[in-house]
Amino acid sequence: MADLDDVVRLIRQAIFGLENRVPPQALRHRVLQLCADVSPVPEISFAGPVDDALPAEEADRLLGLMREALGLLGTSARHTVICVEAAERLDVTVTATGPPSPSTNGDGSTRDLAPLRELARQDGIAIEVEPVADGTKLAWSVPLRAA
Repeated sequence: MADLDDVVRLIRQAIFGLENRVPPQALRHRVLQLCADVSPVPEISFAGPVDDALPAEEADRLLGLMREALGLLGTSARHTVICVEAAERLDVTVTATGPPSPSTNGDGSTRDLAPLRELARQDGIAIEVEPVADGTKLAWSVPLRAA
């Protein structure tokens, strides 16, 4: 299974390399870079004008939340899905499925999310935690502001 993860990572890196039109400071590029070393490689989707959604400082905080969420949920997950959507606000969901992670009890209830909640609270963001079939879903929104 590790070999398959490595192959998928190489394919995704090749595809990401073809998207050189996206500047390195763009949020989309930074999310892809953050996820490139996560194993298994998350499935990532973007919708709307994500790259222009947040000023750099707010994007840094968003990436910090994503890094923390992936650390808490993604390390033992079989499959992780990240969705970033910009419309009236920037919505982010991280869904991890597989064996119970350090952030879930056997019954799907959550624990050990205090560091993530505290990091979000410092930025005025509320994180919603929802048990899903065989996993956990985290969701939060960031108001869009002019860059």
